[in-house]
Amino acid sequence: MTRNLDSRKYKLIRAIMALDNENQISYLEEQIYYFNGKDKFWEAIKPIRKEVTLEEMIAEQNYKPVSAETFFEQATQIEMTETIDEILEILD
Repeated sequence: MTRNLDSRKYKLIRAIMALDNENQISYLEEQIYYFNGKDKFWEAIKPIRKEVTLEEMIAEQNYKPVSAETFFEQATQIEMTETIDEILEILD
């Protein structure tokens, strides 16, 4: 079994060495990191503790809400002239 597995690994290495496309190499790197448990996305995800309250999370993250008055003051200072549809079209 080990011999067959090693043979398959060497075939993969030869196939990888034959690649000359940067995007394909990047894709393979991502896949290898994923299988090795080094996927960047999952590294960034931290599970929520089983026993945590909303108040504790707010305190830990130093959350400070913005009042509606402050929000609307800052929103008017932006002076946007585009409609929401125009903005969405730009982002598309």
